[in-house]
Amino acid sequence: MIKLSFSSLNLFRVDDRLKKERERLLVLKKENMELKKELEEVKTERYVEEVARDKLGMGRKGETIVVLPEIEYEEVERKRGRKLENWEKWYRVFFN
Repeated sequence: MIKLSFSSLNLFRVDDRLKKERERLLVLKKENMELKKELEEVKTERYVEEVARDKLGMGRKGETIVVLPEIEYEEVERKRGRKLENWEKWYRVFFN
């Protein structure tokens, strides 16, 4: 009788662990799908050009790159709690 009780208890523990691991597997599969989508996007020419322009300050042949100084916008960005968009910086150059 005692042996049966311990076996039943052990079976419940294993079943509970199995359920948790299945839930974890579903979460990992979902994360894996999201990462695959992100990887596909990162491989596109559009994304590479966007990163080259926005983060590296690069441009196409014949283009002139104009970089606005970041120091002037730090206080405004801190007050708003976000980085200013490029158009907002240009607006401030001409209208502030």
